[in-house]
Amino acid sequence: MKILIHSTTLDGEPLETDGIALEGKNCAELVEIMKGQTPFTIEATAWDYMLGVLGRIEPDRKLKLPEDPEAAAAEFLTLLGKHGLVEFLPDDAFIDLPQEDTFDKEDDLCAGK
Repeated sequence: MKILIHSTTLDGEPLETDGIALEGKNCAELVEIMKGQTPFTIEATAWDYMLGVLGRIEPDRKLKLPEDPEAAAAEFLTLLGKHGLVEFLPDDAFIDLPQEDTFDKEDDLCAGK
């Protein structure tokens, strides 16, 4: 499964021509990857991450996600898609993924290794 997370303006409006492509086995794995994109959310649970993001997008709406992690992740991504924040890509779409050890190398550099 592949998605494109659109960059946004300072007002939170999606920029259709800019973003980051991600690939995962399923919706739950994509949410875990998304959560790991910033040090501010990497330690959060997937549940807290999804509710936090949705709370910023729809602050006046009482949010409720399914209990099943995969179903919750699917609904989360669907809501992001409805707001134009993510785009679902075809499975055969080429995306240039960073090497898996990219963050490990950056951590080593920051630690002076």
